[in-house]
Amino acid sequence: MKTKFLISLLFPLVPLFYIGYHWNQIPETVPLHFKIDMNPDRFGAKSELLTSIIIIGCISILLTFLFKYLPKFDTKENLKNQKGFLESIGLGTSVFMAIISFFVVQSGISGVKGSIVTYLPMLILFFMTFLGNYMINIKRNHFIGIRTPWAMESESVWKKTHQFAGKLIFYSSLAGIVILFFLPDLKLKVIFTWVLLMIILTISTYYSYKFYKEESIV
Repeated sequence: MKTKFLISLLFPLVPLFYIGYHWNQIPETVPLHFKIDMNPDRFGAKSELLTSIIIIGCISILLTFLFKYLPKFDTKENLKNQKGFLESIGLGTSVFMAIISFFVVQSGISGVKGSIVTYLPMLILFFMTFLGNYMINIKRNHFIGIRTPWAMESESVWKKTHQFAGKLIFYSSLAGIVILFFLPDLKLKVIFTWVLLMIILTISTYYSYKFYKEESIV
């Protein structure tokens, strides 16, 4: 478990080495924000690009510590035996944010062609398959998971909700990744991804309520 924690802390450093190695290739003025149609709508100095990487890295490190020490804040101690599980989520999150940082740097080097917006829908859905796979086994707590009022009230409803939602997230995201390959327009890919996430959230919430009502009837 210590290995996962240390690797999670090291991943944010990789984009810093990457931007340092390519520093002289990055123009003095770089695109910093892109509209959904891929046209940049804000430019800035390349030092701002470095600042963005540092901020993302700091957030990643904070999340790594959060996942490691979360069981200490769980008064019901349901997460006490899930330290390795939480550190795995922390590692996956660290990798995800490092990849985002990599594409942020590429945006500075290559401009629109390397913009993170190009790859963001695919990255999000890959990350969702990762989360869906782990969500199935998460214990009831006040910090992470699908914390609907009905799931928080009942241990069995929590378990059913996360077993259902975990599979839904995993398989829906996999299907979404395949569909993205057939969507010709980037704007359409971005819209499709966010709509898919909203549908997953809505269905998961509805089934949490449905499981609760079924339990109440019994």
